[in-house]
Amino acid sequence: MYRDNTLIPSEAIRLLGLGVLATGEITYAELAGEVRHFAGHVVGPSLDLMGAPIEMCERQLVRLTELHGRHAGAPGHLSAWLAHETAQARERLAWFRDLQKSLG
Repeated sequence: MYRDNTLIPSEAIRLLGLGVLATGEITYAELAGEVRHFAGHVVGPSLDLMGAPIEMCERQLVRLTELHGRHAGAPGHLSAWLAHETAQARERLAWFRDLQKSLG
């Protein structure tokens, strides 16, 4: 754990795995697939490689939309959290596009 009490990446992945296991019986292959899929979409590509803010927001929105679609009926709060994050990403993207228009 970091000094600010946030999880280091390996701890976050373990917690994700435990959350998936808590939803019910699942094979190891299914668990590995779910963890890999979710982590790949949440973490996404490195920000150093992403480019302009509009491009970053677009990619984030695509990843969050895909995740939300996959976990829409999931028990617990995951679907609501993903809907919230998706809405925020849409707002950020709209703000950057408005800024781009205002700058010419």
